[in-house]
Amino acid sequence: MMNIIVKGGVRMKNEDKIKFMLENTDEIVLFVDQDGNIEDCSDSVFKNFGFLKEELLGKSIQMIFPKLELNSDVEKEMITAYCKNHTCISFYYGMHEMDGNYLICARNVQKCMEVRRELERTKAQAEAAKNIKKEFLANVTHELRTPINGIKGLIKTLEDDELTRQQEETIEIIDQCCNNMVKLINNLLDSTKYQSGKVILEEKEFKLDEMLDHVLALHREKIYEKGLKFSYYESADIPNELVGDELRLSQVLNNLLSNAVKFTKSGQISLEVIATNITEDEVELFFLIMDTGIGVDEEEKDMIFNSFVQGDASITRRFGGTGLGLSISKQIVELMNGKIHMTSEKGVGSTFYFSVKVKRKESRNIVGETQERRTMIEQKDWKESVSENMKKLILCIELESWIRAEEFVNLIKEEVEGVNPVLKKKAFLLALAVRKEDYEKSKKAFELFNEELQNN
Repeated sequence: MMNIIVKGGVRMKNEDKIKFMLENTDEIVLFVDQDGNIEDCSDSVFKNFGFLKEELLGKSIQMIFPKLELNSDVEKEMITAYCKNHTCISFYYGMHEMDGNYLICARNVQKCMEVRRELERTKAQAEAAKNIKKEFLANVTHELRTPINGIKGLIKTLEDDELTRQQEETIEIIDQCCNNMVKLINNLLDSTKYQSGKVILEEKEFKLDEMLDHVLALHREKIYEKGLKFSYYESADIPNELVGDELRLSQVLNNLLSNAVKFTKSGQISLEVIATNITEDEVELFFLIMDTGIGVDEEEKDMIFNSFVQGDASITRRFGGTGLGLSISKQIVELMNGKIHMTSEKGVGSTFYFSVKVKRKESRNIVGETQERRTMIEQKDWKESVSENMKKLILCIELESWIRAEEFVNLIKEEVEGVNPVLKKKAFLLALAVRKEDYEKSKKAFELFNEELQNN
């Protein structure tokens, strides 16, 4: 309260507000005239000094603060106050001059120290509880590994025997349950490691196409089992030989793709990889994962990257999981000096996108470095293709990644060529705004183009 009133230097004109403040604040607030007499004060003077409000009105401010001088603005200083019971107490005070009069606010130093100590105690208790939770998770997950490894060993032994079809199916179910438990344990261990800051990135040479091949192979079968369409795009200008933590990057992609597959009942999933910045030594990679799954609402989006969060409780019941995958992914991306974001609409789908920086294996000219890249993009009609490029374009506009935005807007212009003159004109205006790197005009042009697109 003291900082707000004194530092701002604005006396409220509304008498009702002043009256309410003086009656309800715990701070000491005094209005003093140019002669040093108290014109008004907060009811809290009784609790702090022992004086009734009526005993102070019209009296000199030095009755409470004997050493106070009314000559300048004071932001925060210490002063001794004289109380009715003849004791002295230290206060922090601030003072502001207003048209020859003064506004003084004061706060009991002892109470400030007590509040600070209480905050420190609460913080220490919270930290201790946090450490206990980490140790508990680490110990429990470690102890769980032993029986699971024992069960998996017995499964291997049983597989060597001649089994009936029903026995094979039973063993397969047990094995799958063990694998799910191992994944859960690994997630819990990873979570505790990242929270304690014990993870160090391991920079090694790797080939981007091989890493992506491996990631896609893990999810392709499940995607096709569910009858989902899948599209993949990797921009041709990305150097293939890079230096970074391949394992952690794969972990993020696996988490995001796994969620996309899990939460998408019908429709499609897309993975796109582009380079938003390439220098002689470094590449900034931009990953985009889109799905037509269950989506989340605005309230859930704010918590989605927190540990053990999975939207509403029904999601855990229907789909399983711990809610740790996105939290771990966020921690990995931030460890790699990147950021992860999401856009989502309930019942429509979600888009996750993140950027990370990796080193190039060696410095060489980018010209001539393009290579044949894999493409698994399904044949689509022009409107579906435009809609997909629109999603990428708006993300680039939001990130103000204008080079990539221009690439997508040029694709859109080509796709609407010959559709109708109005759409073509709006695409031209959109491209013009993007080329000028004007955020507001680009957003407006995007909305106008999208509105026209929906009418076609």
